[in-house]
Parts: sequence; structure tokens; C-alpha cells
Amino acid sequence: MRKPDAVSAAASKTVAAGYRGDAPAELVCLALVLAIVALALRIAAVW
Repeated sequence: MRKPDAVSAAASKTVAAGYRGDAPAELVCLALVLAIVALALRIAAVW
């Protein structure tokens, strides 16, 4: 039979792999938020 430690290690690797898959989407969202903040600051500075 499999050891419980191996099952928990496999589960943690699955969670970590899923998180790495979301990293590009997270970077895109972060870049969009930064662009909106920069745009708002430029509008406020001109206004």
C-alpha cells in the first residue's frame, strides 16, 4: 500500500502545479491594474 506521506506530497504538488498555471493570467491582471492606475494618475495630473 502507499504511504500517507506520499499521498500528501502528491496532493501538494498538484496544488503547486495549478498555481503555476495561473501565474501568466495573474501577471496580465496585475499589468492591467497598473496601466489603469497610471492612466488615472495622468488624467488627474492634466486635469
